Amino acid sequence: MSRVAMLLSNAYRPDPRVQRAARSLLQAGYELDLYCWDRQAELPEEETQAGLYIHRLQSVPSRYAAGWRQLFRLPRFWRWARRQIERQPPEIVHCHDLDTLYAGVALKRRSGCRLVYDAHEHYPALMAQYLPASLVHLLSLWEQILVRQVDQIITASSVLAEEFRRKTSLPVAVIGNAPSRDDFQNLSPENATRIRQEIGLDAGQRGVFYI
Repeated sequence: MSRVAMLLSNAYRPDPRVQRAARSLLQAGYELDLYCWDRQAELPEEETQAGLYIHRLQSVPSRYAAGWRQLFRLPRFWRWARRQIERQPPEIVHCHDLDTLYAGVALKRRSGCRLVYDAHEHYPALMAQYLPASLVHLLSLWEQILVRQVDQIITASSVLAEEFRRKTSLPVAVIGNAPSRDDFQNLSPENATRIRQEIGLDAGQRGVFYI
């Protein structure tokens, strides 16, 4: 049975997109470990959720939206993740977003594993809220360099997929970040009634939701 190691820079509370990817991999028969960064040490350091083994780094305190200051802490997360994963090298490393990709590239160079880059969003554009334009430009260049080591790119939108296709000849797959219809199949009549009351929807009226 193949093992997959996922890298995530948040604490997995859970992160919905990561959770959906994990469910799919587990259903396909993979063994799965998630290595993530619990910046405020809020959750268990080790736990298992429905077959997913979760390992959290808690010894590097930080906060979200820290801007350029995060550059002094991220390398410590990368080193920790690399050391943890190298104890039992997986066949595949799955990196969620650009802030984990450097560690994935290092693991691929050392072990020869396959490397998946899952771009949840346009990361440099996201960081433009917190970083000066010069650093955002460097992030874009850094991403272009790192993706050369990747075996598969996954994105959440066709727009972002087309941007990657312009930059590289690597395979790019679009997997939308949307709830599964199954999540709503077992909605009880009581919960349905409560939701309709909260939004002012009368019996017989149909609601359309953008999630």
